Formats: sequence, C-alpha cells, structure tokens
Amino acid sequence: MVILKKKLDLWLLRHAKSSWSDPALPDIDRPLNNRGRNAAVTVSKFLNQLGFKADLALCSPSNRTQTTLNILNCNLVTPVPKKICTAIYEASVEGLIKILSNVPQSNESVLLVGHNPSLQNLALYLCRYADENSKENVKKIYKSFPTCGLVNIALPAREWCDIRAVWGQLRLVKFPKEITRDGGA
Repeated sequence: MVILKKKLDLWLLRHAKSSWSDPALPDIDRPLNNRGRNAAVTVSKFLNQLGFKADLALCSPSNRTQTTLNILNCNLVTPVPKKICTAIYEASVEGLIKILSNVPQSNESVLLVGHNPSLQNLALYLCRYADENSKENVKKIYKSFPTCGLVNIALPAREWCDIRAVWGQLRLVKFPKEITRDGGA
C-alpha cells in the first residue's frame, strides 16, 4: 500500500446572487445584484480570516461568476490568478473532473468558481465516502448549495489527473448567511 503524503486542495465557490431584472438578457450575461455583491465581499473577508491562498482560480465565463471572482480578488490579501474556462458554464460532474484533471501539477490549491447543480454534484461525488466527521456537512451540501456557497475538499492525490479515483475529505462548508450570523467576516 502506497501512502500519499501530498493532498490537493480544492475550493468550490458558487457564484453570488445574480439579478433577474432584465428578462431579455442572456443567462450568461446576468450581473450580480446588490445582495450578491455583498455576499462576495463577506466570503472574501471570511477567506482572509482563514489565511486562504490558492494557486489558480478556474472560472466560468459567465458575468456573474467572473464578477464574483473579481470581488473576491479585490478583497483577498492574496489574489488568485484567474483562468476563464468556457467548459465550466454548462459542465456536468464528469466535465468538471475532466477540467480539473488538466490542471498543471504545480497548482496544489485550486478555486473553482461555477454554477449549480454541477458544483453541488461534484462536491457530493468527491465526498461520497465521507468519514464520521464530515457526514453532517455532506448532508448540508445535499440539501442546498446556495449562491456564494463555499466548500473545501482535501483530495489525497499527487496530481489533479488522479482525482477521479479518490474520495475527498470535506474540510469546510460555509454559506454567506452563516458567516454573517456567526460573525465570521
């Protein structure tokens, strides 16, 4: 049995709340509303309190995901280099795993900014064999993955191309309302 000493660090962030004020606007172009902008600032402050650092942010091309990431980067102590990945926009779990599998090995911590239901389903897939400490958080994700919801998963793999064969350890599930309620930002 080989014991892996390295773990990859995956952060999943659903875009912040978007505006539906213009029904003629294509889905990909919808902007954030004020609540969404405030939630993105709240999450970025929370990440700063955690000492968050990521090597790469993979972001959907939608306006709402890019704006969410831009707000985060404007408020983070250490902004995350951004790569727009068109395939994230309508990706399935399999599609997201394929995208992550192509991340260069030099990136040990990745932030994926995307959409539901794919982010929720990816978190549930990667944490399908949750340990006792993670079961409540898995149930929480199963129930809901709200806008600006944040999940952190440790993956016992040396390279991103290996993540399909592993299951992750769910380390954090945090939603904006909880951060505000708990005084975490």
